[in-house]
Amino acid sequence: MNNFKNNLISHFSVFFEKILIQVFFPLFMLILWGTNNFNLWVFLLAIPSFLSIFQISISLPARNEMAILFKNKKYTSLNNIYQNSIFLMLINILVILFFCLSYVYINIDRPIINENIKIIVVVIFSTLISMYCRGPLYLALTYRGNYTVFNYFDIASNLLVAFLVPVSFYFLDNFKDTFYILLIISILKLLIFYFLIDDKYLKKFLNFKFVNKKQLNKIIKYSLGFNFEQIALLIKGPGLIFLLGMSDYLSLVGFITTLRTMFLYLPHRAYGIFFNTFLLEIIRYFENDRYQKKFKSYYINGLVIISISLFIFFLFSYYFGTYIYEFWLKGKFIASSELIILIVLDTILLIFGKFITLPLQTINKFNYIGFFDMLVNLTIYISLLYLNVFNDIILVFKIILAGSFTNIILRVTVYFYFVKKLKLFAH
Repeated sequence: MNNFKNNLISHFSVFFEKILIQVFFPLFMLILWGTNNFNLWVFLLAIPSFLSIFQISISLPARNEMAILFKNKKYTSLNNIYQNSIFLMLINILVILFFCLSYVYINIDRPIINENIKIIVVVIFSTLISMYCRGPLYLALTYRGNYTVFNYFDIASNLLVAFLVPVSFYFLDNFKDTFYILLIISILKLLIFYFLIDDKYLKKFLNFKFVNKKQLNKIIKYSLGFNFEQIALLIKGPGLIFLLGMSDYLSLVGFITTLRTMFLYLPHRAYGIFFNTFLLEIIRYFENDRYQKKFKSYYINGLVIISISLFIFFLFSYYFGTYIYEFWLKGKFIASSELIILIVLDTILLIFGKFITLPLQTINKFNYIGFFDMLVNLTIYISLLYLNVFNDIILVFKIILAGSFTNIILRVTVYFYFVKKLKLFAH
């Protein structure tokens, strides 16, 4: 119970940190560095974030597997998963680096790329370091079921960036130099995380004698669904920002980012506290390849809480959304209530669909759901690219919402099919 309490507090701390950053960082950037520099910051960070679509998401499925092994005292297998995860991540980072640099080379003639080439390289390396921290190092520090160490140091590094970048207005003459702050803090974060790993069951540095094809294939297989879902989220988030920037709608980048910060990312992170804590807890109910009887009531109670809270979120956004958004940014951006509600409905479908399928995600039976998630979002992305309707942002989000309705229907259908097929709930 103490571990559950500590994890819940650390996740709430992460959420509070995200609120502080997502509320105050855009505001101070707009006030100190101005709209154009803020748009540039958001767009340049979206390039490696979007191209991380080629990232193999192994952290959560590998952590789930390691947590189950640790619970069943199969300690010898822990280091095998960890070492093979390090190997996969390093290979994957090289692949992403190749695609990022290739993208820069192909688009070198575009003014926004050519004029910011050095800074783009800095952003790419900062992003890759962050990926590694949230990969093998995340596994080593959380597989025993305790998030506190990882979360608190992640909070400290994020707050440091969010504070120093806007404040650098007072001691830096060139805005582009702020990106070096991001790189320095990313390197320090990597070194500190390695120092914190002290586990008798794991060797913290890569040892090739533990790398084997069978284990690599196993990790890749049970991470497919998570990868598909990660690609879908990247298309939905940085993908849209990337499209706006490359379609010469850079002026909309800051506007859409701040809107989604308030009405998508903040609520999504808030529910993430519950989901992340719930995810570790429901592993306790999984024995002999199925969930025990008492899990059903636990799951249904969670579903009721999620449904009621999402309805309250909708009502609050409908009546107060425009006023809060304009008050937050001091009138720098003005949004219509219709646009806000479209984003809110998209958020509700995303959160509700994610919770419904948590029982499959926990045991790494998530491949088909993740695949359909990716397929729907990719279809929407290609449609927006083909139609090029970014001059009508309301229509853009109506198209996105139509995709979200399609996605949740597919997600729920596939979920109930596999629950029945695998007989996951004990009678």
